[in-house]
Order: sequence, then structure tokens, then C-alpha cells
Amino acid sequence: MDAFPPIPEHSFNFLYFDNLEDQMRTQTVLKDVYGCIKSLIPEHQVTVKDTGKLESKCEIFVENLRREDIRITFWGDIAREFDMERVKQLSPPVLAVFTGLRLTKFQERVTAATTGHTCIMINPDIPIANEYKVDGERGQFWFTQTRILMRSKRNGLSMF
Repeated sequence: MDAFPPIPEHSFNFLYFDNLEDQMRTQTVLKDVYGCIKSLIPEHQVTVKDTGKLESKCEIFVENLRREDIRITFWGDIAREFDMERVKQLSPPVLAVFTGLRLTKFQERVTAATTGHTCIMINPDIPIANEYKVDGERGQFWFTQTRILMRSKRNGLSMF
């Protein structure tokens, strides 16, 4: 019989989304985010303003238990390799951990973007997931299905 509990394989430092802007001002360390995937914008090509080069981009909108949401932008290889079809097939709610995100302010809102250190875990078995499951059992989730948003050059965004 073990006298000590097993050492966890992962540890995270999650913040409430409304605390992210303060963190952005005081430090440039990478942040971890956890929440329920609310909607997705599939991978598409955009011109990067600073370089003028085309790069892959996709976006995920995540909501926490406090009904705060944040947009997470995936860039480059992460955008190309993220298996959006697999996420669409999962039963809601789809919970996710995003680690090593860089925070910026865009259009007066804090947003997050992937870096070379970002790790993504879908439906991880971690203690905070239980809070979401309890909230869902009480009927507190405002969404029952992840929305997939498609980007169209002519029409902007359309919802499926």
C-alpha cells in the first residue's frame, strides 16, 4: 500500500478570464486556459500584417463556468494540425486545456494565441472537470452543441 498519493502528471495555473488582462499588464509569461469549447472557426489562410506572408489560422471560443468567454487563435502548424473534425464528433460539452498561450488585447478584448509551447488537451481527466460536469447536471450549461463557424470570402461567417 502506498503511503503517498501518486504524483500528478500535469499541473496547471488556471485564471478566471476577467483576470487575464491584469496578468497581461504585469508579466509576459505564458498562460493556461480551461473551459468548454463554444464555437470553432476552421483553418484558413490569412496574410500576416507584419510579414505580408500567408499563414494558417483557426479560432476557438471557450467559455468558463462564470460564463466568461475568450477567443483563442491557433497559428501555423497548430492551426493546420488541430483535428477539428474529431472535436466536432465529440458529445458536448467538450472541455479543453490550452497551455502556453500568449495574451494580447484585440478590439478592446483580451485574446489568446498559440505559441511554440502550446499544448492542447481535449476532455482531460483533471479535477476541475468535475465542476463543469456538476454544472451541466444542474442544467447550467448555456449550450448543448459546439457551433462550427465557417469562414466565407463572400458572406463572412456562417453557422452550422
